[in-house]
Amino acid sequence: MTNKQVREKLIIENRTQLTMREILPCVESVIQDGRISGTGHRRQYCYHTVFTLSNSTKDLVVSAHLNKRSDRFVVYLQEKTPPWLLP
Repeated sequence: MTNKQVREKLIIENRTQLTMREILPCVESVIQDGRISGTGHRRQYCYHTVFTLSNSTKDLVVSAHLNKRSDRFVVYLQEKTPPWLLP
């Protein structure tokens, strides 16, 4: 690999009890949607994407962060918002 070739680095931080195999489809979905957030030339993946987990009181969240030389995805669980609080 020459210096002019682009190197990509992807970091996935799993803060759940789920396996990487279980969370990877959600991270892949965010990546497939493309870089949609940000201004100017510093575009990044959607900052906060929520996935509904069936038969669970929690949602799975993928939070995307643009580092200087990599993209980082933090995956965690959060309590579902009760329907009566939704707009």
